[in-house]
Amino acid sequence: MKSIITLLLLPLLMACQVNSFDLDKLSFPVEIATLEKKYELNTNSDLSGIIVYNSTNPALLQFSGYSFSGTLNKQDPSILSTNYVSFYENRTTNKVNAYRLEIKTTKKRRNLKVDW
Repeated sequence: MKSIITLLLLPLLMACQVNSFDLDKLSFPVEIATLEKKYELNTNSDLSGIIVYNSTNPALLQFSGYSFSGTLNKQDPSILSTNYVSFYENRTTNKVNAYRLEIKTTKKRRNLKVDW
């Protein structure tokens, strides 16, 4: 009997889990280590004193509660055809001071409505 109740409640509990990360609520400066602990980031060093971290992880592609994850080509998951976020870390302070959300898919781009 307990196993039947557990099986019935498990999908409900899983549906209630929400992504706690949202780019809209990100406060700067941020330590990159806090993001790297939870999410896989690809490092791309830059010569201008900035380290760029890229990710296509859907959990990081949240803005105002809307998911911007997506790709133009499911056979090519590279950054050339997939929506991604870049975090910019200053080498001297070791803090992230900016991010850029790159949206390649037209349908997702239409949904981005930001009031500045």
